[in-house]
Amino acid sequence: MRLALLLCVMFVVTVPASAQFTLKKKKKETIDTLNVKERFAFRTNGIEWLMLVPNLAVEFDLGKTNYNHYTIGLSGRYNWHTNPKLKSYNVFNVAEGRIEVRNYWHTRTKNGGYSNIFEYMTSRERHNPRYWRAYYLGGYAAAGTFSFKFAKEGYQGREANAGVTFGGIIPMYTYKKSFLDLELGASIGALYYDYDKYRLDRESNCYVRTSSKKGFLMYPVVTDLRVAMVYRYGHSVKNKYKFDQVKQLARVEAKTIYNKHRQEQRDSVNAAREKERKIKLAAKAEKATADSIAKATAKAEKAAKDSLAREQAKSAKAEKQANEKAMRDKANAEKQSKKSAKTEAVKEEKAKKSEKKEKPVKEKAEPKKKAEKEKKSSKDKEKVDEYADKIAKAEKQDEAARKKAEKAAKKQAEKDAYEQKQLEKKQAADEAKAEKKSKKKK
Repeated sequence: MRLALLLCVMFVVTVPASAQFTLKKKKKETIDTLNVKERFAFRTNGIEWLMLVPNLAVEFDLGKTNYNHYTIGLSGRYNWHTNPKLKSYNVFNVAEGRIEVRNYWHTRTKNGGYSNIFEYMTSRERHNPRYWRAYYLGGYAAAGTFSFKFAKEGYQGREANAGVTFGGIIPMYTYKKSFLDLELGASIGALYYDYDKYRLDRESNCYVRTSSKKGFLMYPVVTDLRVAMVYRYGHSVKNKYKFDQVKQLARVEAKTIYNKHRQEQRDSVNAAREKERKIKLAAKAEKATADSIAKATAKAEKAAKDSLAREQAKSAKAEKQANEKAMRDKANAEKQSKKSAKTEAVKEEKAKKSEKKEKPVKEKAEPKKKAEKEKKSSKDKEKVDEYADKIAKAEKQDEAARKKAEKAAKKQAEKDAYEQKQLEKKQAADEAKAEKKSKKKK
């Protein structure tokens, strides 16, 4: 109770009797450096006072200038009754400690429109900024004990919670170097609990435990609502947590330089990759050209070899056929000559026998037979000469066919050599062209 009276006196002292604080404008601060006491702020929550829970919070700026945006704070609330002689039916006891870290900012002028609703909700720039207001966002952690009983059963135990805190601050009253601001905010987080259920036993005048429970709430819980008064010395909230244009420009410049450097790195990497890709493509094209030339050369060589082999086989076959025919003709001629010689011998033998028997007749007919014999022998000689001519003619034909085959084979070999030479010239020209093209690309 004494603590509550002390806080009320503290806030009342800050209000001047003349009420000129609502009309008078304070001159703009020219010195942004803060001393130790100007970095402190004291806060108390009116909602908890309405619930008869005394509370107090202390906040300290982490920087020494008005351009600092971060603070750390400690707060506590306590309302724990002493044990009366007669236990009460209704119980409302709370004790909790909390630590917070906040980031403050003021809205700035917005040039242009918003791209979407998310940017509008999260942007710190507005078309008509309320520069005298300050907004904050931060995190907190808290732990405490509680005891509530408004029905037949009550709850007593301990709890711990952590989450985010957010809100805004509006300047209200000014008196000399004392400033009173209004804070509206809330805290949302996860909650751990461990409590016992109990009931009031009037006969024994004590609270009896009925059950126990502990666990986590798996959804966000509003752990604090604030309509608070904040006392500051030296500077109001509208003059603190300023936007440092110089630092922002330096930050933007550094970011621009960093982005430019990263872009140059990306460009160099892309250029190297493109160069490597071109080299690989050139090597691939050169390899494909060499492979195609090698395939064409191998194909031409194979075709030339096949053609030469075919011509050689053809000439060999023709020569063989000619030789076989000549040999057959020669054998036939020899056979015919032997047959004619044998026939001639048989006739001579018969003639001798008949000559012995009919010598006189023979002597008479001798000139005639001799003439016939000479005539017949001349015919046989003519036949032999004719066979000899045929054999000579066949040999000449074989020799002509062989020479013709050799001439055709030589002509085909010269033709293949010419085609190979032309192919080699074309291959050399293609290689020179590809090398020139690759050099030009490099």
